[in-house]
Amino acid sequence: MKPHLIAALLVCLVSVWGSYDTELNAAEQQQTPNYIGRTLQESQQVATLAGVSLKVGTFYISADSWREDLRPNIVYLQSPQSGESAGDFDTVVWLFRKADADRAVVTMPNLIGMTQKNAEARLKSLRLPLVTNPSPASTEGEKSEMSSQDMVVRDQYPRPDQKIYEGTSVTLRSTE
Repeated sequence: MKPHLIAALLVCLVSVWGSYDTELNAAEQQQTPNYIGRTLQESQQVATLAGVSLKVGTFYISADSWREDLRPNIVYLQSPQSGESAGDFDTVVWLFRKADADRAVVTMPNLIGMTQKNAEARLKSLRLPLVTNPSPASTEGEKSEMSSQDMVVRDQYPRPDQKIYEGTSVTLRSTE
């Protein structure tokens, strides 16, 4: 084979490999779209187009604090924030709902440091649904063989000691 053909072939291979590597890096660092102010249906469509797994949580607000400009099917909170990478965790959006007068108020427990299994049991006892189960990730960014039940809670929303209504959705971020 002639040297100029070999050089041309190498240039083609390097450019194809480089574009493949760039696509992988873009997928790994995909930024979270902005869902704030969108309807739930619009948010789900945006997530589908972006290839993002979207979970929906509910945050109850007291009748005293409820504002008439809050609409029940509009996204007002999201995690992670727009433009941030979700990494191995689900993207969660919250919808606000007006709490009925008979809905019980509970104090959000501090789950940080607990095993995922114990945190889930505590939430269940308080009637606080877990809206997302975190994906385990190792320090190398690869999926772990460790059960999510053995993982330890590192972050939570709502925050510890916050007064919330029964039925408010909770997210946990857990790691090995």
